[in-house]
Amino acid sequence: MTSLIGPENVVSLSEYLYRRNRILSYLEEDLGSGDITSEVVIPADFYAETEVWCKGTTESVVICGVEEACIALEICGCYTTKLVGDGTSVTRNQQVIAVKGNARAILKAERTALNLLMRMSGVATESRKYDRLLRKPRVDTLITATRKTSPGMRIFDKKAVAIGGGYPHRMGLYDKILIKDNHIAIVGNATDCVNKARKQVGKNQQIECEVGSEDELISVVLAGADIVMLDNFSVDNAKAAMSKLRDLGLRNRVRVEISGGINESNFEDFAQLNPDFISVGSMTHSTRAVDFSMTVKSYNKLG
Repeated sequence: MTSLIGPENVVSLSEYLYRRNRILSYLEEDLGSGDITSEVVIPADFYAETEVWCKGTTESVVICGVEEACIALEICGCYTTKLVGDGTSVTRNQQVIAVKGNARAILKAERTALNLLMRMSGVATESRKYDRLLRKPRVDTLITATRKTSPGMRIFDKKAVAIGGGYPHRMGLYDKILIKDNHIAIVGNATDCVNKARKQVGKNQQIECEVGSEDELISVVLAGADIVMLDNFSVDNAKAAMSKLRDLGLRNRVRVEISGGINESNFEDFAQLNPDFISVGSMTHSTRAVDFSMTVKSYNKLG
């Protein structure tokens, strides 16, 4: 079998095993007690060669999920050859994987492998679109993902964002302090939240805090927040907030993330403000899947 960890996507053993176990659970979800259709129509000793294709499109597609699709196929005992790497741009019909193995085994993995490719390529394509929009205003802003991912798919969604050129941001609740509006509502005010967090974690961990107004913005910056999130600000309000930080000599003390309601129509307007981050939830919560298919090239009875 081919290597499960390609040179273009080297990961730690623990991360690889986590990904593999996730993919195994997806296969188990689909397979259940067995592929009853293949078992009754496909002889057990049939061997097949198949091809996985990214179907024709008029738009540029960023391929992602090739590694994961191959893992799904190899778990089922198939042999795979990756013909393109994650991050490859495709503008017309192109084969991405060649597969050999027991015919029933290939059919067991087919849908899971294609689903991973479809979802991850869709996210990567959307991420690349926003990454290219950032080049027009020539700013240093990073396009970031959010936690608005499909359950069970976060590690793959975040990888796809990175493949497309975006920044994955935090993986979950455990790897970064991000004080949101409901934290503030429960505690009472944003400044108290920042002070409580700083007292608990000291200076070695960054604290990000969401703000909803200019006054709240200035208060949390003065309290020592490392990153502020301008949440659901209009372009004009975000521009005024950024100007206020500069006027008070505070811009270099804090990084700024703009979030909420960001889409293709207003993205460049926000990017012109040169924040450190712009987060786009739609990259993962409502991305359009890319169409892939598997076709049988040949088959025969073993022996």
